[in-house]
Amino acid sequence: MNRFFGPNILALELTDGHLRWACLKGLPGQTRLTAGQVDTPGKNALEIKAALPAGAARVILIVDRSEILTKNLRLPSTRPEELDRILAFTLPQEIPYEVSEIVYQFSSMPHKIEGFSEVQVSWMLKKNVEEKLRFLNNLGISADEVLTSSESLLNYYLKLRAVQPSLPGHAVLLSLEESQFEIAAIDGAKTFFSKSVKRGLTCLRSEPDTFRRELEAAVESCRKESGAATGTLYLASPWKSRHDAAKAIASLTGLSVLPLPEVPDLCRLDGPSVDAKIAGAFYPSGTARGLMPSEFRNVRTSEKQVRSQKQSLIFLSVFMVFSLGFLTLSLLTQNLRSGRINREFGQMNQKSRSVVKMADELALLAELSAQKAVPLALLSALPGIVPQEITLNQIEYNREEGFKIRGLGKSNQSISTLLKSLKGLPLIRAASFDYSKRRVQEGQEYYEFQISAKIAEKRKTP
Repeated sequence: MNRFFGPNILALELTDGHLRWACLKGLPGQTRLTAGQVDTPGKNALEIKAALPAGAARVILIVDRSEILTKNLRLPSTRPEELDRILAFTLPQEIPYEVSEIVYQFSSMPHKIEGFSEVQVSWMLKKNVEEKLRFLNNLGISADEVLTSSESLLNYYLKLRAVQPSLPGHAVLLSLEESQFEIAAIDGAKTFFSKSVKRGLTCLRSEPDTFRRELEAAVESCRKESGAATGTLYLASPWKSRHDAAKAIASLTGLSVLPLPEVPDLCRLDGPSVDAKIAGAFYPSGTARGLMPSEFRNVRTSEKQVRSQKQSLIFLSVFMVFSLGFLTLSLLTQNLRSGRINREFGQMNQKSRSVVKMADELALLAELSAQKAVPLALLSALPGIVPQEITLNQIEYNREEGFKIRGLGKSNQSISTLLKSLKGLPLIRAASFDYSKRRVQEGQEYYEFQISAKIAEKRKTP
């Protein structure tokens, strides 16, 4: 139900002996944001795990931009479907590693030459990513995705634009932390330049001239490499003091610095602030390629399949228990009635016996209908046909009207898939939509629906 009614996401960043985390979860109207940091040196896995939130439905590992290397290349093609293949052959000639030794992603630069594509490749050694993922595995945590801090910044900004469409599609973001800052140029739904510098709020307070030189150099690099207009910087950090920081940077550099608002989900009255590069993990845009090694991704996919199968078995077991309970009550009632009838059955003639049998069968059918006993054949078939995007929350049955199946779907397409699967079951005579209503809660879109289905009558064999 979390995937419809509330997020349950854990974002993690592991750097220099520190594990920073933020968790967004809850129900509609009760979204809760928590955040913290664990100093890992000298602590065992149990101590570290105890300091982290448990039960996250999705885990995102953030890799800081300072750990990412970049390479600008000119590739002889403008077709997106060909660039990945060409890059796999070209990249080993440009860096001292084979493609199998690294994880990488790329984005096309806005300036192009006819017949060629300018791309920026972001990469890091696979063993460095795997070391972080194994560390989490030792804590009993499996990451679903690995994002660079630049991708997470992009997600954060796209979420803000969805809330405030007046924000520009082309922007230069500045993420400011205590020990460093990151600058990123956004073009629509992708990042085509980013740079991280080990100078942050601490440097701004204690060595303002040093901070100014580093920031101006980063802005100039952004302008030269991306061609982005750098007249305005958008301070993309949900710090409570971001307005003061924006004024200080503007006064120091002469640049226009505008503090971005917080995403509504992240508004808090107490507790630690959450950096934009971590908060962006809460809002996947679907544009990020990620840096998850294929081996870990395959393992995680298998884990999800096993979990889905377990949920289906639990679903089936619950309905089987309720159905068997109803049937047991009905059979007990039938046995009591049959005992009374059998005492007098031997004294009746053949015609009287036929009448009694018919009455007994009709009474049992009426009782089953009143109890709303659900045919087990359909319950056994349901887990195998319900799409992953569908959650069933109520099933009713009576003999005259058949089934009423209610639930929640991520899209009308997933509901249509369920309806089509129901119609394909041999025991279903007819199935149709009753209604489908769109709902939005905490930015999550879902559809309430009801499907009616009628059971096919059994054919009598001669």
